[in-house]
Amino acid sequence: PRIFLMDEPLSSLDAKLREDLRLELKRIQQELGATVLYVTHDQLEAMTLADRIGILDEGRVVQVGSPRDVYERPANKYAARRLGTPQINLINPGELGLKPFSNKAATIGIRPEDISISKTNGTKGKVLTIEHLGVESVVLLEVNGKHIHGLLSPDNLIEEGADVFVSANQVKMIEFDAAGNAV
Repeated sequence: PRIFLMDEPLSSLDAKLREDLRLELKRIQQELGATVLYVTHDQLEAMTLADRIGILDEGRVVQVGSPRDVYERPANKYAARRLGTPQINLINPGELGLKPFSNKAATIGIRPEDISISKTNGTKGKVLTIEHLGVESVVLLEVNGKHIHGLLSPDNLIEEGADVFVSANQVKMIEFDAAGNAV
């Protein structure tokens, strides 16, 4: 066949088998040069298997693009929340020192990997939890009463309960208008 339709084919498999089969499916698709229409709610599967991703919101296509393009330049807040683990942080303009480029920005999105945590510079925050994942750790922070996710390298010695300072990479922020669309 020139096109294969797959509806969540890996959903009932354990994590290791899913990982192995993701690689095998990608290899087979490339070898055959076939088109695969792959339905999944698993963003890792979508990011690793797809050449192009279509994001659906209540049956309506809200964005189509390469995994990288959809991740880095989401069309709206819904698309931004569909890709990335942990999920994108949605904050108000001015929080974490982020000043919008557009006067239409009602919300700012900042990915966890673009959050910086230090003991000296930024907005005061507190480390609520740290989830150690090996190569990195996911940290849940409380900043001005709001929960924000960040990532830590394994050599970072910050501990749960620590008072820290939080900042974000201004260049990487994504601005959304009051309707939730990217500006």
